[in-house]
Amino acid sequence: MSYDLFFCRRETLDLNFEGVASWAMHQHRFQRPAETQLWYQNEDTGVYFSLDYTPASERESGESSVPTGYFDLGLAFNLNYNRPSFFAYEAMPIIEGLASQFSLFVVDPQDPESEGTPKVPQATQLIETWKSSNAEALGVLSGDPELSEQRLYMSEDKSLAFWRYMRRKHEWDIELESEDVFVPKIMLVRKRKSHDVGRLITWAMGVHMLVPDCEWIAIGRPRKGFGKLLKKYDTTYVGSNTVFNSVGGLLEEFVPDGSVKRLRPELVPQVAELLAGIPAEISKDDFEGVAPDGFVDREAPEAPSPLAV
Repeated sequence: MSYDLFFCRRETLDLNFEGVASWAMHQHRFQRPAETQLWYQNEDTGVYFSLDYTPASERESGESSVPTGYFDLGLAFNLNYNRPSFFAYEAMPIIEGLASQFSLFVVDPQDPESEGTPKVPQATQLIETWKSSNAEALGVLSGDPELSEQRLYMSEDKSLAFWRYMRRKHEWDIELESEDVFVPKIMLVRKRKSHDVGRLITWAMGVHMLVPDCEWIAIGRPRKGFGKLLKKYDTTYVGSNTVFNSVGGLLEEFVPDGSVKRLRPELVPQVAELLAGIPAEISKDDFEGVAPDGFVDREAPEAPSPLAV
């Protein structure tokens, strides 16, 4: 099950796919696995989608998803359902930019209000349409007990916070390199047999670093008895509330919404001393990693009762 958009124009001017491919490569994170396909993948956030092109010579008459009065360009966008909402938040502005660059309209079969009429795509509207369609798809999938039982969940506010942070991580790595600031990766995990997905970061003691919102923290402590050349670390896994209750007052705001904080270098020794006294709360073996496309961030709507009129 997937969300699809079909591109068209008013005039019978076919698409220069080579021009589209050149534009895409300048946007970064696009690959061209086939002559007629563009694949977008962001390794930091896990978001991916495809653009597929069918040349005019291969298009069958009468098979178009584009209504009379518009010219089908043979270009289609595809984004899977059963994904967290940040897939749409990242993809749709790119689609809006593509349409603007090449003066394209889109047909959105998932939008009941458009009734198949081509429109100039707007990212905000496409995001809402995808989210609504995704909810419907989740409702269908929830009818399968096995699939419903396997579905993993994180709230939308937390998943979007993960996405916003990971989108900017590389930028912050470069921006803060001269200050020797550690920008940790947020890892997605769940406790074994749990359906709830959480965020985990590594906190290296003795390091000036950023601290994003998370549910779990792996504290890296130098193991006693090793010299500098043989330094080893023990890792202690604890809930983030335990850490923030101990050292939260020593962190300063780094982004305006408070979702990312910063540990100043002059406070590193004091924080390290406090962290050293925090006991482990959970074992590493109790966690399983979760892929960015391996969970959803909204609950599936309840299926109507079979007895409902």
